[in-house]
Amino acid sequence: MSWFCTTRRISCRSSVARLLLCFLLGSRVGGPRIHADQTAVRGVDTPQRARSAQAAWAQRLKKPLQWTNSVGMKFQFVPPGEFTMGQTASGEADDALRIVRITRPFYLGTVEVTQSQWEKVTGRIHSLFYPGPENPITYVSWQDAQEFIAALNKQEAATYRLPTEAEWEFAARGGSKEDFVAGSSPGDLDRMGWFHDNSDGSPHAVGAKSPNTFGLHDMLGNVWEWCQEVYNASPRQSEGSDSATQPSGHQSAACYRIVRGGSFLEDPAYCRVGHRDYYEQSRALKSFGFRVALSLQP
Repeated sequence: MSWFCTTRRISCRSSVARLLLCFLLGSRVGGPRIHADQTAVRGVDTPQRARSAQAAWAQRLKKPLQWTNSVGMKFQFVPPGEFTMGQTASGEADDALRIVRITRPFYLGTVEVTQSQWEKVTGRIHSLFYPGPENPITYVSWQDAQEFIAALNKQEAATYRLPTEAEWEFAARGGSKEDFVAGSSPGDLDRMGWFHDNSDGSPHAVGAKSPNTFGLHDMLGNVWEWCQEVYNASPRQSEGSDSATQPSGHQSAACYRIVRGGSFLEDPAYCRVGHRDYYEQSRALKSFGFRVALSLQP
């Protein structure tokens, strides 16, 4: 029986419920390996390959493509894969193109964490700005996001976390090489997210724009999304000693953390899928939010 089923007794009131949750999130004993062999990881460089990889890995591991937790948060299955990370448009060194391999599948929030989800998990109202239960939670620092995740992990007895920067970009691209996923023009961005030209100066209810290949909404625009890592001007150092393997998203006492995706306040240049930025981890602005990843257990 899995760790999830033995610890979360409130939600697992029957043997049937416990077995179902074990099936969804995996067991520590037996079953397919969660960590992919290096030779099994393939290039995910088109939306078609991304869709095929997602379906094939979900079937191989017997995982649903979408899963919903006890709070009502929906998650999309993201497969392993190799992709080209970064961008060439900015000309900045820390945006340099490089090959990154995601070796472990994971779940990522279908949308950004909403105000209603924040209140369900924490039991308190965080901000009175931009009210609306389905609006993304805003004015959150990296530290605020960690507090939410700690409370969610305690409530669900699970392994929720922020995505690493590489996981975020891999998931956001969904196999696309275009600046705005659907294409490289501002019109393509309009299909995918809320930004300066279409937001009327405020965030919008999550999930209103088109999803990407993996079924993820609002990866571009709406609110900036915190990633786990400390910012480093060298992407190779930020991602770990070997940029050809999945970055660990290591912790550090350093105060600058990475944000991705742009926001409702930004021009298109800041909403490109390869654009990266950073702020103090204690900084909370009206355009700052986050989405949650869920690790799959081996």
